[in-house]
Amino acid sequence: MMKILVVDDDKVNLLSISEAFRGKEYDIITSASLQEAKKYLESDSSIMLVICDTAMRSEDGENLLDYLKSNLKFKHLPVIVCSTFHSSNSVEEALKKGAKDLVSKPINPNALRQKVENIIDSSKGRILIVDDDQFILEILKTILEREGYSTLTANSGESALETIKSNPINLIISDIIMPGMNGMELLANVKSNYPSIPVLMITGYSGKYSNRSVTAQGAKGCVTKPFKNTEIVNRVKDLI
Repeated sequence: MMKILVVDDDKVNLLSISEAFRGKEYDIITSASLQEAKKYLESDSSIMLVICDTAMRSEDGENLLDYLKSNLKFKHLPVIVCSTFHSSNSVEEALKKGAKDLVSKPINPNALRQKVENIIDSSKGRILIVDDDQFILEILKTILEREGYSTLTANSGESALETIKSNPINLIISDIIMPGMNGMELLANVKSNYPSIPVLMITGYSGKYSNRSVTAQGAKGCVTKPFKNTEIVNRVKDLI
């Protein structure tokens, strides 16, 4: 389920946008303040799209689009600006700052849904990253989203399986050594129940797990930690 953060200080608009996605395969989070929105972004790495009104500004004059596009952690999140555009200059400014698309108020629910679907379709693919190390999750998420891929993250094999049940996945990148269900057990489950999804393993234990040993069990390869950004990107391009 794709998680979308909707930010607007007008509660009527928040409700309208939420209703536009009711019954669809989306998890909508709403926020009526920039401060609250930033907290959501910092605490939830599974947010994949932001819909916001750029008329909302912090005390220093910064709006959410400015914040997202100036922050390395979030700059690759797609943003749909939902606002009252008074001139072509304001439209051009939003696009120049990095907005993926624009929606004028009052909101047309069908038009907004279509724009969200267009953004999803334009993604190179959706990758599920599985690792119990939050630092590794964030690194891989940043690397892949810079390349135009959509990402979901899970910190365990069990959590990964729940994510796969409710989301279309094009590739899984999984650590091997994890508490509970480890990467090899996850691989076996995926090969049994979702055989069309390729799985790329990563590990810091190259002496125990080799490229040959994991491919023999159905993986598409194994990358050793620490890895280079280019190595991950090239492997992914070969698989999607």
